[in-house]
Amino acid sequence: MLFLENIKLAISSIRVNRMRSFLTMLGIIIGISSVIAITSIGDSAKSTINAEFTGMSSYMYLYLAPNRTTERSIIMLTVLLKMMWQL
Repeated sequence: MLFLENIKLAISSIRVNRMRSFLTMLGIIIGISSVIAITSIGDSAKSTINAEFTGMSSYMYLYLAPNRTTERSIIMLTVLLKMMWQL
């Protein structure tokens, strides 16, 4: 009997406070849909990046222009290539 009384009380409370109930439901709906949207955007970006790196051939050519290479750019390029091969 106590359970049925609680259900009746909850329904009457929702009926009395219609605007508050509507705004609460709207906030929950917006929050859940935004979490789903952000998660799907992140997953699609991750799969796109992985597809780009997978599509690269294993034969990569590196052209270094004479008199334009510095030790810093070679180090940065080495780090970038190491990162690409770890994916």
